[in-house]
Amino acid sequence: MGKADNLFTSAIFFSLVGVGSAAMWVPNATLIQKWFGVKKKGLALGILNASSGAGFGAMGLFLPMIVINYNWRIGWFILGTVGLFLTILNGLLLRDRPEDIGLTPWCGKNEEKKENNILSKRVDYFEILRQGQFWIIGISYLLISYGSYALIDFIVTYGKMELNIPYSIASLFITVTAFTGIPGGILIMIISGHIGTKKSLGITYTLMGLSILFIILSGSNVLLLVIGIGWFGILYGGVFALVAACARDFFPREVTGTILGLLTFFYGAGAMVSPVLTGYLADISGTFRWSFSLGAFAALLAGLLMAFLRRPREFV
Repeated sequence: MGKADNLFTSAIFFSLVGVGSAAMWVPNATLIQKWFGVKKKGLALGILNASSGAGFGAMGLFLPMIVINYNWRIGWFILGTVGLFLTILNGLLLRDRPEDIGLTPWCGKNEEKKENNILSKRVDYFEILRQGQFWIIGISYLLISYGSYALIDFIVTYGKMELNIPYSIASLFITVTAFTGIPGGILIMIISGHIGTKKSLGITYTLMGLSILFIILSGSNVLLLVIGIGWFGILYGGVFALVAACARDFFPREVTGTILGLLTFFYGAGAMVSPVLTGYLADISGTFRWSFSLGAFAALLAGLLMAFLRRPREFV
């Protein structure tokens, strides 16, 4: 990306960035769940997700300074160099499974025998795809992705162009979302450890829909907008970790990576459709309020779908 010099090369290189970005979450979430038992996986996933939010928020503060003082190419070179360094570091330090070095998952000793009994039989992937539970989780993931990106992609534009809030203030809305997601991811995963993943997802999706409605009703009141965006950010910070935990709860441990990869298609579909439809509705209606309302409805529907989620029978 640092060497791009026209629209075509920018599109090609940025598509590669997108492939890498989409592929990062699944291996990390899968690795976490292989190294931690059920009692600790929620907290571990919450910390993982908080780390992502911290990096996102930090880059939102750090990269603009690089661009202002140097140029955007230097920013891409820095990101690329750090990425290569982490690739080498991960290759040297990480292992796929604790069993590879004679260990067991942290707080997972009591689960080891049960897992071995399940894994002694071959998993039928087509059987997984035939399960209604998989499609409920996937469609709800698509809906929450749509609702989330309707707000995330356009909240700054909404504040600047429709509410006439100074750009210096409106541009901080995304930073608020990122940094509130740090404690939110950990808090939500701690709560999920007590009430269960399914209930946590249903409540989180529903509250996210309500937070978007709150933002719409806040009008141009900056304080209320920040409260609503912070509320949304706290909840959004727990979504990815909750879905990863849900994949582990409802499917065998050894196919968690495959399940998360398949679910990512649903999330990606929502993320691709959302900005196009949101922008189109804003153009024809002259306001983002209807677009955001549709996003809120999608989030509320995602929460409702979780009520129909049932634990599947064994995959054998």
